[in-house]
Amino acid sequence: AVGSGSLRPDIALSALSILCAAFSIYPESDLSVRIFQQMLAWLSWIAEQAKQGNSITVDISTYLEGIHSVLLLKSASFKENNTLQDGNCHVDLLLVVLKLPWTHTLLVIDNQLLWKTKCLSLQVLSMLGPSLSSKVVLEVLDLGLHDEAEEVRTEAAISMPVMVLWSGLDISPPVFKRME
Repeated sequence: AVGSGSLRPDIALSALSILCAAFSIYPESDLSVRIFQQMLAWLSWIAEQAKQGNSITVDISTYLEGIHSVLLLKSASFKENNTLQDGNCHVDLLLVVLKLPWTHTLLVIDNQLLWKTKCLSLQVLSMLGPSLSSKVVLEVLDLGLHDEAEEVRTEAAISMPVMVLWSGLDISPPVFKRME
């Protein structure tokens, strides 16, 4: 929560995102897991900003990079404390954040880099595994597959086999249908 005397949300979240990426190279440290849990705690604030129709002033690209770097961890500590797998993370909030590059104006990034943020969103999505419903995965995947930027469409296509591997067999038929 942001209180008086705290950093502005955009600064606090950017710093936390950078810390998340930096500490992900130390998977044996519980600090990387704690930072990741703090990153997830911001989901509700970011989603609330989006639901209010506000332009997004936090650096979503850096936020997604931080989450992606931790999802790459293979440490036992992360697997034991992965709040994405235990149901504590609200799926609707995560969906809102993953869709932000397509649904909202992102003030922090250059429009030429918007495609990179969309690609990061797809990369994070592909690694979430069974924590998201197939409906959520397919909704964001379809945004990527129909994007105007060729790089984003390519990332979406490359991400499909990863999504199937990480999410399980229940998502296979609809993803394979999109591959045709």
